[in-house]
Amino acid sequence: MLVNGAFYVKQFISELRDLFKTRNITVYDGRIVVWLSGPDHTFQPQFNEAQFDRILKRYSSWAIISNAGRFIKGLRTLYIQCKDMLPILPSLGFVIGDKSWAYFNEISFYHMIRLCKDSIQKFYGHTRLVYLAGPSIMSIIRYDKNHGTNLLEFLYSYFKHGRNAAATAAELHMHRNTVVYRIKKIEDILHLSELDEQTLHELDISCHIMMYAKYVEHEEYRISQDIN
Repeated sequence: MLVNGAFYVKQFISELRDLFKTRNITVYDGRIVVWLSGPDHTFQPQFNEAQFDRILKRYSSWAIISNAGRFIKGLRTLYIQCKDMLPILPSLGFVIGDKSWAYFNEISFYHMIRLCKDSIQKFYGHTRLVYLAGPSIMSIIRYDKNHGTNLLEFLYSYFKHGRNAAATAAELHMHRNTVVYRIKKIEDILHLSELDEQTLHELDISCHIMMYAKYVEHEEYRISQDIN
């Protein structure tokens, strides 16, 4: 686990020791690292999540609990992954809600997008993530811009909830029939009688990319130049 932003370090560490019942806590590279031991690569620590969030908020800090690792040589990679994602964790509220922490597996896809952004810069000389997204999502973005709708975020919620209309409706505070209507609207925009699995897969991945582009990279698109 990697924690960032502590001001009262000794007091902060003391509270973390009480919460996680471990003294394996150290300050490294300006961050607090908590080492927790488990039996295998599926290990997740058991702790009072609400209390952890309160502690982090009290110290204006953010934390990532890495994927479990059982080999010393892998710890450096796990550390770098978390270190790379910590600065943008406050921008990932669309993933983690109002929490001040996340499991790395919750945000691992966005870490891959971050790595892809570096590759775009290297090979193409720009960082426009829109070029990673599929053509179907471009039609949705174009429709949103022309009609003042928000189908991109609707689709993100729909995929986040496993394409469950009732769960999507609950999160977005709308009637289930409205979810069904919006899916039909998306089918109309894409000139499809129904969303086939290949298109759904493309939209799912592209939604994640474009939500990251919007909230982390703050990319804005000009319809005539970027998404035609």
